[in-house]
Amino acid sequence: MHVARHADALDRRGWHRSDGERPLTATGFAQSRVLAGRYRGLARLRIVSSPAVRCVQTVEPVAEGGGWPVELVGYLAEGAGGAAARAGLLKALPGGVDQPAPAGGQCPDVLACTHGDVLGELLALLLEHGVALAGPARTPKSGTVELVVEHGAFRAARYLAPPVIEPGTRPRR
Repeated sequence: MHVARHADALDRRGWHRSDGERPLTATGFAQSRVLAGRYRGLARLRIVSSPAVRCVQTVEPVAEGGGWPVELVGYLAEGAGGAAARAGLLKALPGGVDQPAPAGGQCPDVLACTHGDVLGELLALLLEHGVALAGPARTPKSGTVELVVEHGAFRAARYLAPPVIEPGTRPRR
């Protein structure tokens, strides 16, 4: 399971409409396209996202590349908290919390997109419960944390750096 923080978005202070409608910047769109490359070639992927536009836009290139839908979930919304994210993510796994994943490679991986506050609280909660984290506990925009789940519980976490945008690459929407 991978949990990504949304890519670079317009500044909150200069945005005068609903914060949930705040979109990605050109750099954020470029980050989302590079992020999609991490999931190219997967047979199946379940994508869950905060309903915020910037989160949906972060995972849209992944969804379009594989023909997968993006499921909007409240437990990843800004302010939802780490405990809600933890419970929701475990239920998002194939078979939910209590059932083992299907055998034979038919199990889809999960990609989730959320906000910095939710991801930070989730990581703090996991660290409190003894989950080993390889990397920093604070994740920058478009950074991802790979979570290992065994027997219905998170067992380990590994930080994946944000996608690198090549210098001179003209970001496009």
